[in-house]
Amino acid sequence: MKQREFKNLKRYPNGDIVDLYNIHHLLSEGQVDSLSDDDWSRWNEWQDELQMMIYELQTQKLDAYGL
Repeated sequence: MKQREFKNLKRYPNGDIVDLYNIHHLLSEGQVDSLSDDDWSRWNEWQDELQMMIYELQTQKLDAYGL
């Protein structure tokens, strides 16, 4: 995500991003580092879930091929 887009995201009065879930996978490392503690915690949880989904899909694919 471009920095200009990141800066223009809709935010709550406390600075947290309103719709972080929809874009969490697009953030650069620098943008992640600039997240509030609450936003970073949510981002981290969703990244963990995304990694788990990827692992499960890979496992299912291997099982389908008998590997």
